[in-house]
Amino acid sequence: MSRFGFCDGTYQSISPNIDAEFCMNLMPQMPESSGAKTSIALIGTPGRTVFTDLGGSVNRGGITLNNRAFEVVDGTFWEIFTTGGGSSIARGTIANDRLPVSMASASSTANQILIASAGIAYTYDLTTNAITPVDPAQLSNVSEVAYLDGFYVALFKNSNKIQASAPLDATTWPGDSATVVSVYPDNIVGIQVFREELWCMGLKASTPYADAGTSPFPFAVNTSAGVIEMGLAAQFSKVLLDNSLFWFGQDSRGARIVWRANGYTPQRMSNFACEAAWNTYSRVDDAIAYGYQEAGQSFYVLRFPTANATWVFDVSCNRWHQRGRWDGVKFNAEPTLNHIYAFGLHLMGDATSGKVYSQSLANLSDSGANIRRVRRAPYVSSEQTRIFHHQLQIDMETGLGPQPPFLDGDGNPRGPLAYLRWSDDGAHTWSDYQEADCGQDGEYSKRIIWSRLGESRNRCYELSMDDPIPWRIVDAYLSATPGYQMPTERLAAQLRKAS
Repeated sequence: MSRFGFCDGTYQSISPNIDAEFCMNLMPQMPESSGAKTSIALIGTPGRTVFTDLGGSVNRGGITLNNRAFEVVDGTFWEIFTTGGGSSIARGTIANDRLPVSMASASSTANQILIASAGIAYTYDLTTNAITPVDPAQLSNVSEVAYLDGFYVALFKNSNKIQASAPLDATTWPGDSATVVSVYPDNIVGIQVFREELWCMGLKASTPYADAGTSPFPFAVNTSAGVIEMGLAAQFSKVLLDNSLFWFGQDSRGARIVWRANGYTPQRMSNFACEAAWNTYSRVDDAIAYGYQEAGQSFYVLRFPTANATWVFDVSCNRWHQRGRWDGVKFNAEPTLNHIYAFGLHLMGDATSGKVYSQSLANLSDSGANIRRVRRAPYVSSEQTRIFHHQLQIDMETGLGPQPPFLDGDGNPRGPLAYLRWSDDGAHTWSDYQEADCGQDGEYSKRIIWSRLGESRNRCYELSMDDPIPWRIVDAYLSATPGYQMPTERLAAQLRKAS
């Protein structure tokens, strides 16, 4: 039997006849030991449970400071506590435009959170627990806020102007402590503090400002960095992750590429397949991203509300996969819109409600609903010659069924089920599904095999499953004639030889 690269990420080319690989709610993982059975495996993405439900229609963002956690739902600023449930306290109200809020916090000395919502700036005092609008005569029409080296910073909507606060005081904004970014002609789309600099990111270019100790405005352009020839395509797509900055970018030549800052040089993180999909979307400037790290893997999660899709880049594996919620007909975007890490938990805000989820690999369902997981493998083809498929074996961890066991339609115990189908015409049409039992609790030696699979010149296999167990796929092996074998070694094996 031959391996054929079953485990990998999503790569659906501009034409499905080139490559139709699809990885939904399964994430690639590359073992770090040289003795591992495989160079790349697939692990089920984390599930969720409701940590607290704050009511309302959209969770607009969260922040943590001094071991306290806060969420904004619609126009209410909530404090949430480690007990979750109904223990949360509404600390005040802010304007609501249903868009993500921008929040910035300083050191414990300042004890303030600055909030920008629907163009209005507010401060939250952690001592008095009071929310107060910033004097509009000092600060108004605010798009985004940040904090750097003792100063809060505000970006004005539809402008190239930024303003700094008085030192460690988000309530006071001297009128002359402002500057206009003039090193590129466009307005600033978003600001981001990264490596002790304030990146001002325009439509087609960006530039970092550093603390220059000047007065009245304390920051100046970092002339050694110059102008970075890459801008920001979606204001809320920028994320600090893996000691770097990720964003969904554009420049004077085009757009719809994910970039990572390598010093002051943008490094492309997306691939042709991702970009081909994104170029079909009618709107991308509303994309929202967040980052998180779990079990040593760091993820850049990019959600397209209008396109109703979620894409995820795994930094450790350098692979993209997709996540979504199955409605019985199609996959929709994942419900999660933002993330904070508090109380030792990954807390994710819901895009269409006030729910805050606790997300973890230990959670095997989507708040009680099954998670549909799909892997569409690379083609089995040999220069369009006819290949007879005798047997396909999926190498996965079996015997993980629950106790008490799942029951079939007749009430008899069964193991978790996996479903196989295939396409012989470039992933345009598909066979019926064939199921396989993956082993009740303790059936660890169970083998998952499909036999007598017919013949094809160009075969694409797809595996799907939705029972709530920890799905872990090691590899897949195919017995086929005449003399089919994997054309090339796995990439990881080639890299090991090269090193």
